[in-house]
Amino acid sequence: REAAGEYKCALKYTEVGGGETFNLSGFQLEVIHTPGHTMDSICLYHHPTRSLFTGDTVLPYAISSPDPAGGGKIEYHLFTLRRLLSMDIDTVLPGHGSPVTTDGKKVIEGALTGVIRRMVGLETSWLEGAAKLAGKGYLEEAVFCCKKELEVDKENVGALELLGSSLNDLGRFQEAIEVFDKIGTFQKNNIYATVGKGYALMGLERYEESLRYFDDALKTNPKIKAASIYKGMALYLTGRIDEAMDIEEFQTEFVEKFKNWVSEKGKPSNPSDKP
Repeated sequence: REAAGEYKCALKYTEVGGGETFNLSGFQLEVIHTPGHTMDSICLYHHPTRSLFTGDTVLPYAISSPDPAGGGKIEYHLFTLRRLLSMDIDTVLPGHGSPVTTDGKKVIEGALTGVIRRMVGLETSWLEGAAKLAGKGYLEEAVFCCKKELEVDKENVGALELLGSSLNDLGRFQEAIEVFDKIGTFQKNNIYATVGKGYALMGLERYEESLRYFDDALKTNPKIKAASIYKGMALYLTGRIDEAMDIEEFQTEFVEKFKNWVSEKGKPSNPSDKP
């Protein structure tokens, strides 16, 4: 609006914010708000041909830098690219460079890879990058990095452990179970995987089944605090309250908040949502 006024634009213009659909020369285009390069960046999507006009949001073989003058931020660009990856896109029509008429998603994934590389450091390994991102709460990106690491070394236990943990925190429990089971094929009696699978089972409301995994972990190392707390949670949720209260770690560190949470919300289906 300011630019149109400044340059005394005589043409009619319409402000959009995302979600609108308009007709351009017979083509119905959906407006998608894609902040990142600038705060007000948009892409236009043509559903019938699965084509995306990306402007500077996605550039083939290049990564557009955020424009601070336009409110651009790399974190916004990250979220935008994640959103675009979830869409059905075959063709990418960028603001610079030639159109990409096949494998549009690969171009978007390449852009996401570049943005993540910028965030964690170009010399940082995928696993180190995943750990950095997970520590900052970028769990989807941590999953992405773990999978990149596993493309190189599918038996990298550290990458599998962090992948399973991130999936648990995202509430993607069935996927987490598959990851922890895979660890079991490489390393028997991996306590991290044992506790992680029990946690995932709780997330799926399979409380009785989860107890076996917490017990197995505690047999290996009785000092694993997380296993004791999760066991108390599982017992509580199965109605075995007295047994749960006998677990000191559960009682002293968790029970009051947990009881209040249950009384307010009902039985939780996702353990990662608890206080």
